[in-house]
Amino acid sequence: MDVDIDSLFAYGTLMDPSFIKKRWNIEPVSVEDALIIGRLYKAGWFPVFIEDPNGFKVYGKLLRVKCLASVIESIDYYEGYEESDPDSLFVRKRMRVFLLGGGEDEAWVYVGNPKNHQIRSVCVSENLIADGRWRRGHQHGSSYTK
Repeated sequence: MDVDIDSLFAYGTLMDPSFIKKRWNIEPVSVEDALIIGRLYKAGWFPVFIEDPNGFKVYGKLLRVKCLASVIESIDYYEGYEESDPDSLFVRKRMRVFLLGGGEDEAWVYVGNPKNHQIRSVCVSENLIADGRWRRGHQHGSSYTK
């Protein structure tokens, strides 16, 4: 695989390649249906993924993007992740992703930060999305701001 290509697992607003193209002027080299294991919660207009090895299947898209490093800081900002802020809304982590067509990959995933009060407050049973699928009608909001 080309060394300039990196992978991002999207389970919410970033699942739509046309949104990524419009927002950051990048087009994924490939988009595949995939899943990770954890829990998915509804937090208003956006979903929150929480790591949980005993959790559920959380469905999304594995996007392989050329030169992802050139726009990752802008995507971080959109997702509410700031590396220097321990209370950041999300953290960006490398995680194992399972392709629905078979196989595995490793990709960047935005994970709800358990140190963040807002994340802790929405990750409750009544906000759990038990089927692990974020609904299309909730997409394309604006970014979180403190």
